[in-house]
Amino acid sequence: MRDYKKLDVWKKAHELNMFIKKDIAIRFPKEERFELTSQLTRAVLSIPLNIVEGYRRLPIKILPIF
Repeated sequence: MRDYKKLDVWKKAHELNMFIKKDIAIRFPKEERFELTSQLTRAVLSIPLNIVEGYRRLPIKILPIF
């Protein structure tokens, strides 16, 4: 079975997403919470989601066996 969670690039992107959400986004001023913070968290979330989407589109025969 194909599992994108085994990809190192997905792991790094997921770690970045969690770091931004838990450590960086909460440090912004309250007036930026719904503008800059929202944009930042959506952007960083799109990285692992795009990896998953691209991974699922690949044919099984060219994927490495883990």
